[in-house]
Amino acid sequence: MKILLCSYFKFPSGCAGAVRHEKFAQMLQNMGHEVLVVALGPYNAFQTNSFKGIPYISLRNKSQNLLSKVKMRFSYWKKIKKIADTYRPDCIIIDDMRPTVTMKFKCYCNKKRITLVHDSVEWYSKEQFKWGMFASTYIKKNIVNRFLIDKSVRVISISSYLHEYYTSKGIQSVNIPIVASGEDFVKEKNLQEHVNFTYAGQAGKKDYLHVMLSAMARLSEEERKKFKFHILGCTAEQMIENGISKETLELLAPCLEIYGRVPRDKVLDVLKMTDFTILMRSETQRYAKAGFPTKSTESLSHATPMIANITSDLGKYLVDGYNSLIVSDETSESLEVVLKKAISLSKEERAQMCQNAYDTAMEKLHADRFIPLLQEILS
Repeated sequence: MKILLCSYFKFPSGCAGAVRHEKFAQMLQNMGHEVLVVALGPYNAFQTNSFKGIPYISLRNKSQNLLSKVKMRFSYWKKIKKIADTYRPDCIIIDDMRPTVTMKFKCYCNKKRITLVHDSVEWYSKEQFKWGMFASTYIKKNIVNRFLIDKSVRVISISSYLHEYYTSKGIQSVNIPIVASGEDFVKEKNLQEHVNFTYAGQAGKKDYLHVMLSAMARLSEEERKKFKFHILGCTAEQMIENGISKETLELLAPCLEIYGRVPRDKVLDVLKMTDFTILMRSETQRYAKAGFPTKSTESLSHATPMIANITSDLGKYLVDGYNSLIVSDETSESLEVVLKKAISLSKEERAQMCQNAYDTAMEKLHADRFIPLLQEILS
C-alpha cells in the first residue's frame, strides 16, 4: 500500500508532532507499506529527501517573510494535490489541518477512492485562550472534530477520550498514544545523592508549572536542600510573565536550575540524572482529557519515573510507588505531600523505580505493540 502522510508539523524537526509522524512512518514501513511524508520542515526546494530512511518533502518556502507565509498558506492545498496526483496513494493520513483544507482532503479522497485517516491528537478547552470560546483556534478545532470528521474518515485517536467520542458517532477509530522505539529507549542513569526533579516545557501553556513551584515553596528550607528542580524550555522572565511571582522564584533560587530553551540533546542529558519528572495538569479541562502528554512516554522510555496527577490515559501506565508517585489532585497542597515522599526515598529505592519506569515503557508503549491497531485502521 502506498501511504501519503500529510502534516503541518516541521518534519523532521524533532517537535512532538513531527516525532509522532516519524513513528507512524517507521511503523508503516515495518508493515511493508511505502510511505511519503509531506510536511512543513526546513526548506528543501520541494525535493524528496530522506530522514532515517523515511522519504519526505517540505512545502516550506525559502523565504520566511510575512508575504511568503501568506502565499504558503493559500498554496498549501495546491502543492499537496500536485504531489498526491503524482504519488497516487492508496491512503492519506492527515493531522490537524484547517477546516477548509480538511474538507478538500475529504472531497479529493472521496473522488479518487482513497482511504482518508485523521490523526486526532487534541481538542482545546476554551480556558486556554484569552478570548475563550470565541478564539479562532478553538472554533476551527471544534468544526473539525464535531462536523468534518465523520464516517467517511477513519481516525487514529491519541487518547481514550477521543476514541470513545468518535466511536460513539459510528466512526472507525483506534487508540494509539505517544509511542517509543529504538533509540528512544535509554536505560543509562547517573543518579546523585540529592534528588533531581525535572520539568521540560513552556510556562503558561498546558502544564501547571505554577503549582509545581508553589508546592516546593511550601516545603521547609531543610527539605528544599535535599533536591534540585531543573526547568528546561522557559526562562525566569517568561515564568513571571505567565503569573509566577518573582518572590517565589527568589525563595526557591537555591534549589532551581533554569535553563531556558535548549536543544533536545540537552533535555536528554538532564533526564539521565533525573529521579522524577513532574507533570501537573487540569483534571477537568477538555484539553487534558483529549490529549496525551508526550512528556510521559519520553520520561518512562528514558528510565525516569513521574510525579503526576492522573489526566488523559496516564492511569493505564503509571502505578503509584512502582514507576511513579501519584498526586491525588491538581493542587499544590497535594503535590507537597508527594514531594516530601520523593525526597525521603533512598538512592536505591529511586534506582529501582527508574528500572520499573523503563520496563513499563518497553512493555506498554513500544511502537511494535500498536502495529496491529495501525493495520486495523488501514484494512
